[in-house]
Amino acid sequence: MGTGTGTISLMQQVPPPSAHNSSFARSQIHGLTGIRALAALWVVVHHFHQPLYALFPGAQGGHDYIESGFLGVEVFFVLSGFIITYTYADQFERFTMGTYTWFVLLRVARIYPVHLVTLLAVLVLVVAAGLKGLNLDFPQKYTMGNFMANILMLQSVPPFSAWNGPAWSICSEFAAYLAFPLIALWVARIRNARAGLTAAAAVLLGGTALMLLIVAYINPSPTSHELIWLRISTEFTAGALLYAGWRHLGPMRQGPWWGWVAVVAVAGVVVLLGVIGDGSPFVLATVPLIGVFVLACAGATGWLLRLLGSKVMIWGGKVSYSVYMTHFILLMAFGKILPWDAYVDSSLETRLGVMAAYYLMVIIAGASCYYLVEEPARRAIRRTADARAAQPVVVS
Repeated sequence: MGTGTGTISLMQQVPPPSAHNSSFARSQIHGLTGIRALAALWVVVHHFHQPLYALFPGAQGGHDYIESGFLGVEVFFVLSGFIITYTYADQFERFTMGTYTWFVLLRVARIYPVHLVTLLAVLVLVVAAGLKGLNLDFPQKYTMGNFMANILMLQSVPPFSAWNGPAWSICSEFAAYLAFPLIALWVARIRNARAGLTAAAAVLLGGTALMLLIVAYINPSPTSHELIWLRISTEFTAGALLYAGWRHLGPMRQGPWWGWVAVVAVAGVVVLLGVIGDGSPFVLATVPLIGVFVLACAGATGWLLRLLGSKVMIWGGKVSYSVYMTHFILLMAFGKILPWDAYVDSSLETRLGVMAAYYLMVIIAGASCYYLVEEPARRAIRRTADARAAQPVVVS
């Protein structure tokens, strides 16, 4: 059709890729959903070690394992690489900007609403503490520049830091999402299980060796900028490669033997934590075993699947991100509003009640955030992303 300007315009309805359809979904790997609950629990216990030790000094007997709870993030990173690749890798066998935009929007929907709400909650606490003249831990990080960096999800980019302690991980996680098409290209070239699992082992062992060198000679903090980026790049990539190998295992992809592989991996982690101990960042040496554990849970059947796939574990896995993002804020508030030091000389029943109240509030806050913020926002943004993917394209 002529337009009078010599330009021919065609209105072309381009159907979205299959993944753009809101009905698209891979079947859920229940074993991997369940271990999210375990990882979140480990992190929560780790961060709540101060009230736990104060109220129950005997708990320090488990110090080596409680102080190593930051390794729950390692589980999340490996798991994320595995699941993201399982769900989306096929969509990037042929890269298009439309698919990439759709994917990024879905990733924003997954992590940003909860991040924003929890960041604003910390802002309220900071302002309230200032008005009441209360001292904050690490007050130097509560600056306006740092706040704006957190709004833009740049809290792990030097020189910034996270207002909400656990939020450092989602900045690096989002960077992994942005780089995912490159990882997907690597995965697409892997045609057999040996190649995928060998590549995963090489990444896990090489990345872990570099982490330990950084701990020994550069910066021992697990949340130093150097380690943050090495942790996510190693573990997310390894998770993707573990899936690349696992998907080619055929009949061996699932079976009861994976339960015993998981047991051996956990036993190895327990032994290493007992040997290294004392909350040392050298416990990052367990990362390859964590990778094996995630792989084993993906193939779990029998007793392990019944455990990880139980209703309680699946629910815990679903709310785990909201629990992870809210629990540190509650810890900040408890330290000022319901200080554990006031109860150290109380009866056993009272101390148990206080500790139980802390954990119960963590679960309630996490579940509330999931049902009121995470899920509604994710669905709303997903609908927008799907609608955008299905819009007609004008070709001139």
